[in-house]
Amino acid sequence: LLLIMKIHNNVLTKEKHERLVKYITSNGFQWSYNNATLQFEGYETNNKNDTPQMVRSLMERSHIEDWPDEPSLWTSRHFYHKYFWQIPYLHDILKNCGATGDYWRIKCNLLQPYPNAPEHHPYHVDVDNTSWQPPGGFTSYIYYINDSDGYTWFENGGKIEPVANTCVEFNSYVKHASSNPTNKPRYVINFVIANGKLRI
Repeated sequence: LLLIMKIHNNVLTKEKHERLVKYITSNGFQWSYNNATLQFEGYETNNKNDTPQMVRSLMERSHIEDWPDEPSLWTSRHFYHKYFWQIPYLHDILKNCGATGDYWRIKCNLLQPYPNAPEHHPYHVDVDNTSWQPPGGFTSYIYYINDSDGYTWFENGGKIEPVANTCVEFNSYVKHASSNPTNKPRYVINFVIANGKLRI
């Protein structure tokens, strides 16, 4: 895949961004610990090219498909965390980036400086294109909550330095990777959307 991306600057107003930052970086915000940035069955969690990460899943859809000859038992499953409704101006981010599709997944990630961290974590795609696909596929957005030197790397060329209140948009099938910052935390919000309205 060709690397086609857009950079959206100053996504929120200064006041809205400050309120979002205050909420997500507060002491009371609840994170879950993952022992690696990639979490899936069969992945070696002691991979030397990976490090621990704190995450907070906000929402996710799954299983939108029918069986070949009859309707499936479930057409769609949706999972939500209360922060989906509580994080200030969360839903203004993609609106201000011009996104028109429906949410597929939203997740907050927090990376800290880590001893002997690799240059970047293992490359991955946000969506596996061998499973169910909506018309037009998927698009990913990474919203940088704060400035950091924990770059986002792309396997087929280039890297993005996180700048607060900036959002990078790219095809969800493009391989990319995060990296640990060296001097302060790296906060981001990852969005994956279906390109086009989902019926359910």
